Amino acid sequence: MKRSITLVGVFFLLALLGIIGYLTINRAMDKSVIKASDTLVQREFRLTVSNEWSDEKECSFIDLVWDDISDSDYQLYRSEDGISWDKVALDHEKVLKTSSDFSEVPSSGSLKRREKLLENRAQDSTINDDVPPESPSAELEYGEGDHFTVKLSSKDKGKEYQWYVLADTKKYGIQKSDIIKKEVTSELQGYIYVIDNSPNTVPVVERASSGEITNIDVRADLSEATTQVSGIVGENSSWMHVLAVDRANNVSDVEHINLKNNTKVAELKDVNRYVAFNVERTADTAKLIDIALGSSMEKKMKSLEIKIPKNTEIKEYDTLALPTSWYKFQNSDDEEYKSFTLAMNDNNDINTIKNFLESLRFTIKHPTHEKGRIQVIFHELVYTSWEAPDGKTHYYTFIPTQKTWLQAYNLAKKMKYRGLTGYLATLTSSAEHNFVYANIAKQSGWLGGGRLVKTNGQKINDEAAISEKITDYITTGVLSQQWYWVDGPEKGLVFFDKTTYKEGGKAPAGVYQGFNNPLNGGAGAEPNNSGGEYILEFAQASAGAPTKLWNDLTYNRTSYNTGYYIEFSEYGSQKETEEETDVLGSSEIPQKVSVKAFDDQNNRLVSGDFMFDQQLRIGKKEIIDPKNIDMYDFIKLTDLTDNQISPFEYTIGNTFQEGKLIYSSRKLTVHVRQVIMNKNDQIIFPKKGYGVLESRSQLGGKKDEVSLSMVSTNDNTALFDSYVIRYQVTEPLYTFVSKIPMNYELIGYVLTTEKQQHLPELSSKSPVQVDVSMNPEIWLTTYIRPSIEQPSLYHWEYETNKLGEIKMK
Repeated sequence: MKRSITLVGVFFLLALLGIIGYLTINRAMDKSVIKASDTLVQREFRLTVSNEWSDEKECSFIDLVWDDISDSDYQLYRSEDGISWDKVALDHEKVLKTSSDFSEVPSSGSLKRREKLLENRAQDSTINDDVPPESPSAELEYGEGDHFTVKLSSKDKGKEYQWYVLADTKKYGIQKSDIIKKEVTSELQGYIYVIDNSPNTVPVVERASSGEITNIDVRADLSEATTQVSGIVGENSSWMHVLAVDRANNVSDVEHINLKNNTKVAELKDVNRYVAFNVERTADTAKLIDIALGSSMEKKMKSLEIKIPKNTEIKEYDTLALPTSWYKFQNSDDEEYKSFTLAMNDNNDINTIKNFLESLRFTIKHPTHEKGRIQVIFHELVYTSWEAPDGKTHYYTFIPTQKTWLQAYNLAKKMKYRGLTGYLATLTSSAEHNFVYANIAKQSGWLGGGRLVKTNGQKINDEAAISEKITDYITTGVLSQQWYWVDGPEKGLVFFDKTTYKEGGKAPAGVYQGFNNPLNGGAGAEPNNSGGEYILEFAQASAGAPTKLWNDLTYNRTSYNTGYYIEFSEYGSQKETEEETDVLGSSEIPQKVSVKAFDDQNNRLVSGDFMFDQQLRIGKKEIIDPKNIDMYDFIKLTDLTDNQISPFEYTIGNTFQEGKLIYSSRKLTVHVRQVIMNKNDQIIFPKKGYGVLESRSQLGGKKDEVSLSMVSTNDNTALFDSYVIRYQVTEPLYTFVSKIPMNYELIGYVLTTEKQQHLPELSSKSPVQVDVSMNPEIWLTTYIRPSIEQPSLYHWEYETNKLGEIKMK
């Protein structure tokens, strides 16, 4: 559709823009702020409230941010019950801008009395948190003698307030914001406790002259709601009495804890057995930092397990440089995590472990923004567990050290875990077989099976130790034809009744065998007694393709055998007991923050983005400092649902965060030309046209002007000269005034906001004003014509000098 803006059209357009401006102020604010608190009454003029703490002033305060309406003054109101409202003093020294052009405005009660306009935010530090925390709860962990640790937990409670803001605007009168409710809390500071024999003692609260409580337990981690007080001696004492204190020095009701008859009791583990660390992330690589290991772990832990999310890898795991005598293997994955175990043997001092953990790097792969944590678990043994059909738990470990089978038998018997004696593993079902292969290791290794017997003809019978000389055993002949389990609860059980598969060997009815032969779907013919083999090997290494199935080997054949499998389970008189070997540390992986630049029409900008992905730590603050972009003004920072974020910062957490930097275009493109109608060859034809583009504020004051030159032609189809100008948001009204050359007069102006044919008969002699914030591209033609038929004889433009010669004396 073609549009020409005449003088009448301009007046209509300006009136329409005024209506739109009013509606914009009242309608366009629903996406401008974060909802940091409860909205009791929702209006289109938004207010947000957040509870903050000042370390400098040692008090809580409320940070309030509301929609900014230009040319406005503000008044803040607060209430405790939502019925009685009090004015809250604003800091009038915070000046947003100053204007000297205010006139008496009937709708305004304050603008006409004050030139200063306040910021659209305030801090209310006159609130008072006088509500105490909840009474603490306690969990006891008893240690040796009368020593114990108490885990204390509490939650701070606060006082509720309500706020709203009135905006006293120049054009639209009084605007009222949302009514917001917020609970003001100060957060927990610590605890006060007393131990005695009375069931109803109330601890004495000591206060300084300032009212500050001075006898808070400084051993507690005062920044946390849950803390631990260790090493308390309760000799001859029966009761503990605890108070919780918040940072406003409010004291909770007392909690009385019976130390001698408490249902919340756990056995106290060594308080110096711990592992703690944080995770630092740069791009998609993470590492462990701030590693702390308890002194009681020195030279005691035999393995450490590292669990990482499925989208994460230990960088260069296959070629990982390990400390001397360490070895590693990958455990089975669960639904969320991969598991890796590193056996440390006796090279397990704290410094060696710490240096190794610090050297690790973790690569985060797709999806790189997925939430996850890294866990480090220390064990005194390397193991995993499986629950048998009878409900008993079996524990397994693989030792990737090449030993003869006889040596491996004795080494397994020397190992203990959870009060159970180890033995070379016996796999008596397909479920157990598959579990060990999937969860322990896939390397070839000795199992507790064979067909050798002692020289007296007796089977090996789960002895605590056996001879390591092969000459003490019979490995051929009629006495050693059957395969049987030599140790564990299945000792003596025959699982294959012939020396080889080709002889027709098979498992007795109801017994499991896992040899690599067609009976198990295998491609081999094991056992085959090649070269006189009589010992059971797990995960045949000599097969043409990797297999979980069994093989037979000689007792000292190590070329195809990399270690041995040990099992722990209850049998005989053995009973499983608690094993205080596990020490767990865990930390979340920090996630990136991505903030992208958009214009206010939700179009992506080519510059202005932020990606925070360097040295990220949980809790780290990242500040957004919006970039200057040519031809754009920064407007606001929002989340992806267009809720405004203030202040301009992000706290690194365990979830990926995204935001939008909203810019508004200040680019004005002006296409201008000068067209001469009724060309007169007697009058000099201007080669260029000239004019001034004037800007004005909404209040009408002239602000700036830009001189333009343009093509001058007598062809009404001629092209335009184009200019790109950066306009100011406070000066959106532009008017073009032409410089008319001598001997010419103005016919009129035609201004359109679309490229279309201009016609002189549609022109207006009055300069046309346009709001470029609504119309960022305009086309303007100035039509002129000669004002005389021919130049006078004395005029500079007269083509021929007819004055004759001037004679000089």
